[in-house]
Amino acid sequence: MPNYLEYQKSVAAEFKAYECRVRNLIDGANWAEEGRYKEIILMNYLKRILPQNISVGTGFVRSGEKITKQIDIIIYDNTYPLLFSADDFIVACGESVLGFIEVKTDIAPGKIVEYIDKACFNEAVIRDTVRQPRFTFNGIFSYNLRSDIKRYYDRLSKVTYLKEDDNSFKYSVNHICLGNNYFIKLWGGRLARNCVNEQPRYSIYEMDQGNSGLAFAYFFSNLLEDVYIANNNFMNGIPTELKDLLYPIEEGKEVTKIKDIDINP
Repeated sequence: MPNYLEYQKSVAAEFKAYECRVRNLIDGANWAEEGRYKEIILMNYLKRILPQNISVGTGFVRSGEKITKQIDIIIYDNTYPLLFSADDFIVACGESVLGFIEVKTDIAPGKIVEYIDKACFNEAVIRDTVRQPRFTFNGIFSYNLRSDIKRYYDRLSKVTYLKEDDNSFKYSVNHICLGNNYFIKLWGGRLARNCVNEQPRYSIYEMDQGNSGLAFAYFFSNLLEDVYIANNNFMNGIPTELKDLLYPIEEGKEVTKIKDIDINP
């Protein structure tokens, strides 16, 4: 019988190994380049695991007269034409975008809202002229945790989002990874397909399973599920076997939850 938990632990270990390998070879004066390399690590991993009609790049998304700020990783349906493409650098149309990710080496508690605001701005631009909007994976991926996790609680409680007329949240960062042990998911309102009437909240999970953090793996697993469904591959949910692979904690990740933080307008 397959051991999916050990498989997902190996995913987390792979990312930490890549990070350490580069850091051990360059000095502090080149850490800006290390950050770019970390984007490449993540991009190359996504290229391996995403379906063939879904691609990844870095660059900008244009919707009508508006354009995003530069986005580290854009996940898009490659059956749509690009406005511009040169290797991995792209300018995409909003209709093609299934998700996007900001990649950081680490995030100071005082900076997390700034990064969330940037990502919300980008999603607002992407969705501005889209005729048939679909759920967008809007993620922030940090390789390391800068400070004690409790220092992020108060900051996250101050997050606000532009709202729809029906009082649900319109643009949102819905997945955050803070190092390999802490995974944060946004629930409620428009942000989760099956939680429309719930109070929007961030749930924080401490995913140190047997000294092998699963936050990286669960970030990717949520990305895959959201992209598959947004791409209309699995309209009724993902197959059971795939779900077992993506979410291998037998009791479910809720047993690792350490905090809920309500999000208020």
